[in-house]
Amino acid sequence: MKNREYGGYNTFSPDRKSANNLLSRNNLYSLNLGRNALRLLLSVRKPDVIYAPYYTCYSIHNALNSVVPEVRYYHIDDKFQPLVPTEEIAQNCLILINNYFGVFEKPVNSIIEQCGGQVIIDNSQGIYSEFPSNIDQIFSPRKFFGVTDGGLLLTEREIKDIYLSLPVDKSSERIKHLFSAEETSKNSCYQEYLEYRKSIQNLELMRMSASTAGLLKSIDLEYCRIRRHRNFIRMHENLGEYNELNIPVETPGGAMCYPFLYKNSDLKHRLVQNKIYIGTYWPVSSMASSSSLFETRLRDEMCCLPIDQSMDDDDIEYVAKTVMSIINM
Repeated sequence: MKNREYGGYNTFSPDRKSANNLLSRNNLYSLNLGRNALRLLLSVRKPDVIYAPYYTCYSIHNALNSVVPEVRYYHIDDKFQPLVPTEEIAQNCLILINNYFGVFEKPVNSIIEQCGGQVIIDNSQGIYSEFPSNIDQIFSPRKFFGVTDGGLLLTEREIKDIYLSLPVDKSSERIKHLFSAEETSKNSCYQEYLEYRKSIQNLELMRMSASTAGLLKSIDLEYCRIRRHRNFIRMHENLGEYNELNIPVETPGGAMCYPFLYKNSDLKHRLVQNKIYIGTYWPVSSMASSSSLFETRLRDEMCCLPIDQSMDDDDIEYVAKTVMSIINM
């Protein structure tokens, strides 16, 4: 008999059945954070050494150093290609590679061709990107959708028993800032957002909460992909000639953002003044403190312009025109 309740007041139900939702793929395991999905995978694969990019977030560096005996860092070139001698990657070594912004897929495929199953793809910024199913991948849905947590692990490895032994997270206490921002503004809820970010920094490895899973099952994935792709193309039509990154517009769609690189260190600040909020990817990590000239430029001068599914043509035009008005001053 099911252990559930019937009747009474209505609640959010996580029991939707949908043939095409984010959690419907085979060999997909839902955890509470992307970094914890990585921890689970590494605890199963047990590499002696892992190669990882300097240019990624601190939480990934922290996850790697908590599980793997030795982490060797590498830089990327201006095409986002890893600068690592792949012939040096020994049998029990792995290489973690980012699918940056869900846009630069070519470098990922290049490393897969050279290293095969030794590759782990950090697909946190490329939830719509598709790579060979036998390559281990991690995802972070909150980079794309209105959820407070959640991480996905795609792997063909035998981890089901370990996965089912994990406790299930509870995330209802973390969602307040999302609802508050919808009813007021993101700016007015920024302190709540910072408190939420702090609250998830040290979450233990758990399975995804029922509420987060329910929200993800309710998302129209194809609608979001189409809107993001349309917005990406329109942003590039407006700003491509100014962008110092060589943007591969043949990317199949659903990117996290439109990465715009321009030599104007004041651009981020000016955009925020116009209610266009730009994150910094990523501050230099204490665990990987080196930074190439290109990576420093990305941190200081790149603006990850929003293209999310909530934006329409007028929104894209406003963002693009604001950028052009600032850089043409």
